[in-house]
Amino acid sequence: MFPSNSSAPQLPEFHSLLAQTDVPVQSETFPDGRVVLVSGDSESMARSLSQGSEGEAALSVSCSLLGCAQILRQFTNDFDARELLAYAERERPSLLSPEGWPQGTAAPEELAQTLTDFDVPAHVEQAQSSEDLAHHLESGNGVLAAVNLGELWNSATAFGNGDANAVAVMVAVARAPETGDIAGWYLNDVAARQVRTLVETSHMERAWLAAGGWLIVTEIVRRRGE
Repeated sequence: MFPSNSSAPQLPEFHSLLAQTDVPVQSETFPDGRVVLVSGDSESMARSLSQGSEGEAALSVSCSLLGCAQILRQFTNDFDARELLAYAERERPSLLSPEGWPQGTAAPEELAQTLTDFDVPAHVEQAQSSEDLAHHLESGNGVLAAVNLGELWNSATAFGNGDANAVAVMVAVARAPETGDIAGWYLNDVAARQVRTLVETSHMERAWLAAGGWLIVTEIVRRRGE
C-alpha cells in the first residue's frame, strides 16, 4: 500500500516555539494537569476546518476526501467540498472508497496529487521520528498522517493487519515548556468525525509511526497571524 523505500529526512533541530514562527502558540492544560505549549490550531480553528458546505455530507463515505477537504480549507477558508466531490467522481473514483483508505500502491500519492490539483502542492514522505511531524506543524504546513484506526481508537475490529488504514488531519503539537519534549498531539479524526482530539505521544507513535510514519505534507504554509 505504501512505498517500501524512502530516504530518511534530516531531523529538525528543536527551537523555542516562542520565536521565529507565524503559527499560533498558546499555553494549555492537559486533563491530567500538565501545562504545555501548543503550537498549531486553536479549538475554534480546528472546528472551522470541519464545518463545510452541505457537500461535506456526500464526502462522508471517504475519510481520505474529508481529510483533503480540511487541508484545503486551511488555505482557502470558503473552500466548497462539493468541488472535491465532483473532482473525485470525475478524476479519482478510488478516493470515494468506503474502506477509508484507498486501495493500491499509489494511495498516498493520489492524496498529494489531489491537493496539488486544487493549488495546494503537496508531497508524500516517511517520517523517522515524531519530531519530523512536529516540525511541519510548527512551520505551518498542512499535514495528513496515515494512521491505523485500531491503534488510534483502541479497537481490535479496526486494526486490520496493523498497517495504516485511514488518515487524520494533524492540527497541533504540544510540548513540555521546560524541556521541549513532545507531550501530545491534537488531530481532527475525520474517520470518527471528531474535532481536535488529544492523543498522547506514545499512543500516536503506535497509531502512526509504527504503522509506517507516512505523511502527506503541503509544500506551502499558512500564515494566519493569530
